[in-house]
Amino acid sequence: ALYRPEQRKIRQASARSVRRVVTDADRCQQAKLKRADQLERLGLKRTFSQLSQADAQVRAQCRY
Repeated sequence: ALYRPEQRKIRQASARSVRRVVTDADRCQQAKLKRADQLERLGLKRTFSQLSQADAQVRAQCRY
């Protein structure tokens, strides 16, 4: 097998813990997923207040 320096760099990078930067888009997407989970748990017998609260959390995270 031939030795390729780029393979070594890939292995080194994957061995280290890489911290990913959380962006506004990531926070928005997480808020939308959380809202979907909440609405699924509540089912069809949810109130307007519950819907408004879930939507407000998404609006707060998705302003950009």
